[in-house]
Amino acid sequence: MLNIFNQPTTSNASDLVVVNHQARRKFSSSVDAIIQAGNDISREMNKTAYYHMMGDQIKQGHFHLKWLKNRIILLATLPKTDLSLVRKLIGQYLYTMQSFYSSTNWVEDKGKDVYEVLGTNQNLYDVAKTNVSTCTNCVDKTEEVKKDSCKGNIIKTNPFRLTSAYLYGQDVEKSLKFLNTGDVGKCSYGGALDGKSSKFPGKGGINKDTKSPKHSPHYMYHQDAVDAAIKATEHFLMDSKYGLVASIGLSTMQKILQVYPQGPIIFIIDVTHGMDSHFQSMKDPLTERLKNLESEFKPKVYVVANITDADDKKVQGINTTEKVDDAVKWIKGLHFSGGGDFPEHQFTAMENTLKSSHAGKMARVFVFTDSGAHDYNKTENLTKLAKSINAKIDIIYFGSVEARRRRDVSDVEFLLSDESSNLGDREKREVTRYDEYTIYKNVTDQTSGLMIPAAKNKGGSFLQILKFMETEMWPPGEASIMESSLKTGCELSFPVDSYLKYLRIKIKGAKSSVKITLKNHLQNTFDFEKEARASKIYLGDNTHILQVKQPTPGKFWHVKVDETEECTIKVTGHSGLEFKYLLVKSGEPFFYPMSGSPIIGGSYAIVLSLNNLKDGKVNSVILRDVDGKTNSYNAKTYNSSRETIYHAKVIIPDKNFTISITGTDDRDLEFRRLSDTKVVPSPVLFTLLPYNADLMPNKQLKLKFNLTDMVDGGDYKVTIKTTPVLETKVVMARTLFSLSKGKPVTQEMTITGDTDTELVKLEISVSKSNSYVVLQKHVEVLLTTAAAARPTCEVREIGSCDKKWMFQKNCSSASWEGSVRFTAHSGAIKEYLLGNADIENVKVSSKSWGASNVEYTLKASCCNPNVYITGVSSDGSYAQCKLELSGGQKIAYDIPVDDELTELEILIIAIVCSLAFIIILSIIIFVVWWKSKHDGGDDFDLNFG
Repeated sequence: MLNIFNQPTTSNASDLVVVNHQARRKFSSSVDAIIQAGNDISREMNKTAYYHMMGDQIKQGHFHLKWLKNRIILLATLPKTDLSLVRKLIGQYLYTMQSFYSSTNWVEDKGKDVYEVLGTNQNLYDVAKTNVSTCTNCVDKTEEVKKDSCKGNIIKTNPFRLTSAYLYGQDVEKSLKFLNTGDVGKCSYGGALDGKSSKFPGKGGINKDTKSPKHSPHYMYHQDAVDAAIKATEHFLMDSKYGLVASIGLSTMQKILQVYPQGPIIFIIDVTHGMDSHFQSMKDPLTERLKNLESEFKPKVYVVANITDADDKKVQGINTTEKVDDAVKWIKGLHFSGGGDFPEHQFTAMENTLKSSHAGKMARVFVFTDSGAHDYNKTENLTKLAKSINAKIDIIYFGSVEARRRRDVSDVEFLLSDESSNLGDREKREVTRYDEYTIYKNVTDQTSGLMIPAAKNKGGSFLQILKFMETEMWPPGEASIMESSLKTGCELSFPVDSYLKYLRIKIKGAKSSVKITLKNHLQNTFDFEKEARASKIYLGDNTHILQVKQPTPGKFWHVKVDETEECTIKVTGHSGLEFKYLLVKSGEPFFYPMSGSPIIGGSYAIVLSLNNLKDGKVNSVILRDVDGKTNSYNAKTYNSSRETIYHAKVIIPDKNFTISITGTDDRDLEFRRLSDTKVVPSPVLFTLLPYNADLMPNKQLKLKFNLTDMVDGGDYKVTIKTTPVLETKVVMARTLFSLSKGKPVTQEMTITGDTDTELVKLEISVSKSNSYVVLQKHVEVLLTTAAAARPTCEVREIGSCDKKWMFQKNCSSASWEGSVRFTAHSGAIKEYLLGNADIENVKVSSKSWGASNVEYTLKASCCNPNVYITGVSSDGSYAQCKLELSGGQKIAYDIPVDDELTELEILIIAIVCSLAFIIILSIIIFVVWWKSKHDGGDDFDLNFG
């Protein structure tokens, strides 16, 4: 794990993209998933050396990388794939690959060069045998390390050979042979986190994870390791011969990272005669605001489409341009005719426009109409399409809202079903006349858009709507500032900070006719009719929205609704300050990002990610439960040369809660930010145990999980859902569990594969035995594969060693024997690798049953308390078996260890040892490279999303 947070960078995502928060969140979620996969390996496989390139398990790590890359390519090129699984495997690959530069002697000998053959079909440099000394002793006390006491402790060889660090507690440990070897031995990991291994010849260590002499004896090589890891990540993505893009294609990589051109602005306008009077008064102010938008956020494409008479059953022209002047000319040149009493094909128009080649991802769609939709039974198809490309649909509806009668839910569901297609034209007109508003609102709700009733008796003046639309045309994504449910008067004060580019206040529970007053921090009241940058509209359902463009920062603004006692007010805004958080739980020895729901009453740390904070600061982290109870925690800082990291230690409440932060901006004005999602705490912990096998057609895969009640004990049930449905092929002995507090229960389940190259999604849910409320949920995606399946390994026979021999100097006087069998499901077993063994004292013989079945018999001295054997097939896939002779007993070094680190220090180490920045920086470099490739144009505006 490399500490890369201290590294300066001139590359910043903000410099590459337009301000599109929703788009950034999509891109960010892809990068987060890649980082999380690496974190999961760090936590779940922390004792398995080859995942970290430690313990001289470099060849094993090499084959692991080779297998991962082959699997990534296979999955990414399937006709129907799961990109979340691809991101997970990329994260695992990058973790192990980048660990190579921190844990081995490569950087000390080769500097910043990339080891290009790592994870390929080419042969590696030789790796030092497990019985060969590779390091001299050095003093790893912090003050001595500062004087470079460990620099030069790696034993040089000619020709060069690879070696790597041994970390105490991992499965591959130093052989007992080195207990009394004096000044030389195997290289240690070293530093404050290593425990006893670094006190064992060769003492000291070679890890380059951080710039801290306390934690990294080779801190002086840290920068070279970072630079090499960044270059290696670029090589993995972009190399013309071995790069991932060369294998899967640029468009597929674009989908994996969710990097797309800036989304278009789309206008779909009903040009039947009834809309003429409505739209004529809007043309000039609408096009003027479109020109204003061009100066602030330049969309890549403008699309103007027309809805015509129902008899046409299609969109009349989809005009596309990159020039705002063309869009203005088309809008001003619209001609209105036809129509009458018939609904139009609005949904067909929307669907065809979104399917057009110019629509693209992240579209902002504005539909203008005054009639119902003749094709309302296409609702599901339309919303599904819109969601797939992250299109947001706003409908500006000029029809009557008052005329419709109230229908119950079943009527509306019927209208949206295929059954309604059996109605005659007259019946359809009668139904849609009453429910057209509800049907349209269903579309806007499902696409995160807004249904705006433009009729003057409900929507206010057209000018108000246009002023509102101007900010709606901005790239999507709002920052939540605060939200309050009020019971004794509908009024609220709130801060407005300098990061806000526009302010939006949503009020629910106020009638359409009530007076709403908004005052800024100077007590100036906004006149929404006269103020060019302020708007107020009514959305129906007792919902109002107030907006102010470029609000003047100050403490405090105030909104008040007359004649209303109970309401909900939510304040949001388009903000340059982006706020994310990571909820992490203490593990051994680090804090790790949490998987699943946090445990009630548990002690966690919240680590904040803040973009564009500039000279501002965070003061507190607030947890607010559903009953309104709040707990505030002081935000602490860790300062590096790259950024200030904020974190707070918190106690998880027993009810659903939200996370918010408060602080001050660079003008010393208060800011508040509220997380978008609620956190659902749980009393029970679910952990799927690591597995290293494939799901194969008509063969069983065994998975195990642990279930632990961490609070007070209770009865639980586990439910498994599969996609595709495989209920008859998933077997678990029991689904009900009676748990005692703190005592984990392990359960095995078997899954039988079906079709080759089919992806199977397992959704495992945990709830109380008498409830359907999900307390923990885990999703695992498995690839069913035959041709690409990994080999399997089975321990056939294992001997034993008397403990009187195992940990003694004369351990070689006693011996043991064991055997394992490898079965290759594709190719043949071509070689084996030993780990944790003094090779001079291990003899291996083999016998085969064809190329696909090989049994190895091992004979060794009791100096080897356990031995790992890895079988490698001809296609580079592998399997590993462990022969455990000591019953899990650890080598008793009987050497004093440094005092334990403080909790805060461990937290900081966990943060700074993350691989996040290497991944982010490398992907940004990839995006810059992709920008240069796209259309060959330097003026291409990128959009992460």
